[in-house]
Amino acid sequence: MQRRTLLAWTAMGLLSGCAGRSGMTLAGARTGQFGLASGGRNASADNLLLSGLLSSPQSQPVSGRLHAGAQRPGGDELVMVERRPGCRALVIDLRNGQLVQVLEAGPGLHFYGHAVFSADGRELYATANHIDSGQGRILVFDAVHRYRPLRIMPSGGMDPHELRLMPDKQTLAIAHGGIRTHPDFARIKLNLASMQPNLTLLDPETGQVVQQHHPSHHQLSCHHLDVSPDGIVMVGYQFEGPSWLSPPLMGRLDAATGQFSEPHVPEVELALLANYIASVAINPLSGLALVTAPKGNQLALFDYHAGRFVGLLPFPDGGGALPSARGFVVSSGLGGLYRVLPGAQPELLGGEDFCWDNHLTALDLPI
Repeated sequence: MQRRTLLAWTAMGLLSGCAGRSGMTLAGARTGQFGLASGGRNASADNLLLSGLLSSPQSQPVSGRLHAGAQRPGGDELVMVERRPGCRALVIDLRNGQLVQVLEAGPGLHFYGHAVFSADGRELYATANHIDSGQGRILVFDAVHRYRPLRIMPSGGMDPHELRLMPDKQTLAIAHGGIRTHPDFARIKLNLASMQPNLTLLDPETGQVVQQHHPSHHQLSCHHLDVSPDGIVMVGYQFEGPSWLSPPLMGRLDAATGQFSEPHVPEVELALLANYIASVAINPLSGLALVTAPKGNQLALFDYHAGRFVGLLPFPDGGGALPSARGFVVSSGLGGLYRVLPGAQPELLGGEDFCWDNHLTALDLPI
């Protein structure tokens, strides 16, 4: 089947609670141009599903705040997950644009906003919090049989956030923030003095931890990551310690050798990142990793093969990032989608009417 990247689809609003209503429709000509999906907000602070061409994204209200998405490999289904402490993930059929199912985290659990499919598309893995214990879980859903719950396993730490499938197609890379939260206390962080973040490689079939690595400071919360085709994991930190400290904000794992390091960033540039990394995106064509630092209004580039800092680029409230050609597409929480190329100023592509939230997902739709 020929495939193309997402042009546009919109979601009808979801009802409160965990019930949904079908009726999502595709829009726009099938020109094969690059497109994406994301959560976002408008000027009235309504939660939105944003999608479509970079120059003219479409929007539709939804009841929950969406965090990140994943498309089923070789299939026509998109899963968009609510951010913590959300209990729902939306399954969308990209052939007709309909919302076909709403997944539940289950009793005593909530999602962390991220999910990834197995290489064959048969299983969906989502990070979750076991509320009573505060320990992380991986929820496994059977994508072949209407996403029925299959099993739940420990994730390897507390506060599992973004996860990616490694190039061996059988190992998950999981960023653990190490922060204990509870829905009864909203988003208050309950264990900053004792948090234990880590980067875990996990076999989802056996539940066995294959590798586990810890940042150099116990308050460097690992939240987001990306994986290169040759097994380099770049993970971004969010520092929860004293504001006058400027610890490293990136980790790099060579999974083949098990070597974990933290790329050096010069003191002046490190301070500009404001102790907070959001999205991480790797571009294999350029050999660069881009990370967004919204609190510092910066983008940072790294040579991920060498683990070397390349430089900073001022950017307003950078959120999501995706590789595109030899550069990147980056969204702004203040509005707009931008093309970012090494050595050039960001170019506004469109979407300036929306506040883009968290992450960007590139999609292919069937022709």
